[in-house]
Amino acid sequence: YEARDRVGGRCAGGTLGGIPVDLGAEFSHGRGPVFDLCAAAGLAPPRPLVDYAEDAPEALRVRLYSDGALVDGNGRDVAATLRMRECWDDVLCDDSWASDARADTTFADLASTLPPSAQRAMDAFMAVEYATSLEDLGVKEWRRREHFFDARDCSTDFHMEGQYAAAMVALAQRAAAAGASLHLRRPVGVVAASDGCVRVDGEAFDCAVVTVPLPVLASGALGLRGVRCGLLEAARRVKCHGASKVMLQLSHKVWERRSGEPATEGRWGELLLCSDEESFARQVWLREAAGGVFIAAGFLAGPRDSALCEALTTEEAAERLLGQLRAVYGMGEELQALDAIKVDWGSDPFSQGGYTSPSVGGCGVWRELRDSGCDRLLLA
Repeated sequence: YEARDRVGGRCAGGTLGGIPVDLGAEFSHGRGPVFDLCAAAGLAPPRPLVDYAEDAPEALRVRLYSDGALVDGNGRDVAATLRMRECWDDVLCDDSWASDARADTTFADLASTLPPSAQRAMDAFMAVEYATSLEDLGVKEWRRREHFFDARDCSTDFHMEGQYAAAMVALAQRAAAAGASLHLRRPVGVVAASDGCVRVDGEAFDCAVVTVPLPVLASGALGLRGVRCGLLEAARRVKCHGASKVMLQLSHKVWERRSGEPATEGRWGELLLCSDEESFARQVWLREAAGGVFIAAGFLAGPRDSALCEALTTEEAAERLLGQLRAVYGMGEELQALDAIKVDWGSDPFSQGGYTSPSVGGCGVWRELRDSGCDRLLLA
């Protein structure tokens, strides 16, 4: 049962300049199952766009726009990133943060003693990885997740280049070939688990997999019956917020025209972080697609940034992002937007928010949500 008129949920697609683009999910963080999915669907494997390791190759390093200048965001050569990484290292190496006896706090409190430039840089980096702001990011769950991901080598982000929607269609076709029946435009109202079966809006099944976003679950829009006591309370402890994307087809390739920096040969894309207060999107990724089509995606997530984007029309948001790129890369009216798309997942009725993030009071809640209390009902 699929609520939308297509498969995929927040794996959604569109086109800019005739090139497929991902309006929702866009990356594989590390070499995960997405690679197997692309191979099974006959799609090209995702390409590495950025590597956050300090010794990453030049072509995969983050570009940070800080205090009016483009700098290397990966290393410790810049004062802002040096202090930011020192703060991270202190948390990651301090085992007291894993103790129940230590009170949790937000990164805004933790970073309050850092210089403003370091705080802004940290805010931009957290927008990339956790799609939220320092005021809403809990330190203890962040630390647990960083250790978890570090053990799985997730420092490299691979870009799907507009293929997520096609991958979802291929997955649906595989399911149909295996005997599944796909029902589009079919929102589910109640899932009730009992001994021997699971009833989905009254229809009995042996088991069920429920894959709604947590904001929908927490809102009560989907009724769950027969689940573990406290499950929905755990879902409501998760911080949920909106996420918006503004995507532009650019008139030319901006990242080879940095002020004071020579052109880099063979660079097909770039991840840009913007920590200046006047920047519209704190993260922007750019890529060159087939046929010389240049695409920029501005990402605004968390309660502050997503609300700003949702209040704008597509044209207004596109102009804000275009102005930001002109400032970062030292350009004027010669840089134009040929086409634009804006999507707001926070106002989407079947999403009610694009992301959940590790917040104060949410430490450990992800493990609680694994257990529905019924072996016939799985929450994914």
